[in-house]
Formats: sequence, structure tokens, C-alpha cells
Amino acid sequence: MIHLRVGRTQNVLVGFEGEFLSGAAAIEACDPHIFELTAGVNVLTLEEAAEPGTAVHGILSLAHAPVTAELLERVGSDELKIVSNLGSGVDHIDLAELKRLGVPVANLRALPELTEATADCAMALLLAAGR
Repeated sequence: MIHLRVGRTQNVLVGFEGEFLSGAAAIEACDPHIFELTAGVNVLTLEEAAEPGTAVHGILSLAHAPVTAELLERVGSDELKIVSNLGSGVDHIDLAELKRLGVPVANLRALPELTEATADCAMALLLAAGR
């Protein structure tokens, strides 16, 4: 489970399937066994994050929500501390731009749901190949 816990209020963007969600929608879109918001985390909409004077401290990408140079420019990256990806692969994240900005990227890809589904699919393919 991912727990977003912080000492002071942090503003984050949560992207899911190509769009950035508000707090309630982010909780609804995510499996509660994987993602839990805790006190001190304020999930912003993309519009809120783009408002002048609003700091974005983290971006969480679920289901390949794109994190591009354009997004980073739109929301500002001065106070961005981390971009985290929940899923397999990071081809939807502009790694070069984040490296240039000095922002670390975390990738959590060992989810039981994905591992079990992959193993089931591999086993089915093996059985089918033996026919």
C-alpha cells in the first residue's frame, strides 16, 4: 500500500488514465488496498495546480497518466520534490526533463495484482502452446 504521509501539507497531482483527478475522484479511482491519502496531503486538480502561487510538491501517475515537459511547465516545477509512477514502465514520463530539473522519479511495479495476472497469463500461454 502507498501511504502519502508528510509533516506539513503537501500539494500533489494524481493522474489516472490520462487525466488528473481531485481528491475524491482520486480515492474513488484507486484501489483502497493500494492507495491511501492521509492527513496533510491535498490532491489538486490540474486547474488548481496551474493557478499562480500554487506549489505542486508531488505527482503520482497511475495507469500511465503522462508526465510531460508541458505538464511540468503548466503547473510549475520549482517546489516539485518527486514524481512517482504506480504501474509498469515509465515511457509516459519525461525522464530527461525531470533529470534536468533534479526531480527524482520512483517506479513501483511489483504490485501483487499485476504479478498474479502476468503469471496467470504466462501459464495460460504455456498450456496453449502445448496443444
